[in-house]
Amino acid sequence: MLIKSKNKKIVIIGGGVGAATVTKSLKDLPIKLTTIVSSFDDGGSTGMIRRDYGGWAVGDFRNCLLAASEASDELKQSLNHRFGPGQLYGAQAGNLLVKAVLNTHKPFTKANRLLHEHFKVNHMVLPISVADSKIKAQLANGNFLEGQNQVANYLSFDAAPIKSIELTKPAKILPQAARAIAEADIIIFGPGHFFTSLLPHLAVSGFADAWRKTKAKKILLLNLLAHRGQDSYYTLADYLKWFAKELGGRPFDIIISGLPPAKKILKIVSDRFVPVQITEKDLEFLSKENISHLRANLAGTNLRNQSANDTIQRAPVRHDEARLKAFLTKIIEDANILIKTNETNHN
Repeated sequence: MLIKSKNKKIVIIGGGVGAATVTKSLKDLPIKLTTIVSSFDDGGSTGMIRRDYGGWAVGDFRNCLLAASEASDELKQSLNHRFGPGQLYGAQAGNLLVKAVLNTHKPFTKANRLLHEHFKVNHMVLPISVADSKIKAQLANGNFLEGQNQVANYLSFDAAPIKSIELTKPAKILPQAARAIAEADIIIFGPGHFFTSLLPHLAVSGFADAWRKTKAKKILLLNLLAHRGQDSYYTLADYLKWFAKELGGRPFDIIISGLPPAKKILKIVSDRFVPVQITEKDLEFLSKENISHLRANLAGTNLRNQSANDTIQRAPVRHDEARLKAFLTKIIEDANILIKTNETNHN
């Protein structure tokens, strides 16, 4: 007996931009939605707050709160405002407000309830952990990169690829996040920067255990593009090896990959990005592991402009929310799609 859509518990796991996009796409569906985001960023507005006041990274959390919010567009615009030249240059108003609420209301569960009320969020948004920790990457040559900025901007895989992703301090999974994963009907992992938005979740104590125990159908939503000099060397199997190492040999039931963006867009971003590679060997591997593969035209048709006063270079190509909503709605409404043929094209 299939669970009706309105009763389904859907969990999104990722980083700020990717998880926020999926959250916006699904928030109006008759489902129970929980978004779990990475909390280890140390760049931009979030990094500024962490350097001065400590604590976990609130930027991705704030981004997803606003993605799930039913507040007015005017309020969202104000909370997304970045300050110009001055002592607060690059600081985002929403991040400052979230940090203020976390500092003045304890424990986290109380602060989060207030944030959901103030931002008019009907679903649930959670950090993966509230530990004051950062990302650390070990390279094949034995050297280390510390912090999200260093990892994200490392583009020398041809010389020494990233060998492992760790955290600078132990971090435990937030109990509410572990419970959401355990009770989920469907989990959507991604999209997001592979080494800074996705893999850090696997380094959180308790995450792998919750992942293995859940009976949810597990989906990997791939990025539209790979970063040149980094995961541009990867095919689908390379991504899956990372997950299999930490989560088990068959970590996902379904892989969703997007068709490449328009050629004119690819040409503009070719200095930094390339299409994600999926080879015949990848498809043979998926067939052997009984993992379904669905392809869809999910890319936005326009490049996104860099926000004023943003000190971090953002991805110029994003998933289109309307296309993503239509595609994922079919999967949520029909769980049997998860066990269909290994490659189905949806254009």
